[in-house]
Amino acid sequence: MDDNTDDSKGNNDVDLTKLDKRYFIGAMGMPSQTAYFGLINKAEIKKGETVVVSGAAGAVGSIVGQIAKQIYGCTVVGLAGSKSKCDWLVNELGFDGAV
Repeated sequence: MDDNTDDSKGNNDVDLTKLDKRYFIGAMGMPSQTAYFGLINKAEIKKGETVVVSGAAGAVGSIVGQIAKQIYGCTVVGLAGSKSKCDWLVNELGFDGAV
């Protein structure tokens, strides 16, 4: 049995104390929670809409764009401060465009 599961009943609870602390800075931490709940609860996006993300190359904005694109099938345009950041958004994260 994996160290991150703690019973044989099919529950796959993750023992967060065994995870590398770096995970909590990004994908499992505050930036992702801010992105998810802000996008879902405040912006109330719908499938297929166009989402424009300011600060798109930052910790929260990059996750907002990925959630909107991958989960909701939205067209995503990111706003970033340099050509290299815009290229990263489009080529690595799958944004539809960046300015």
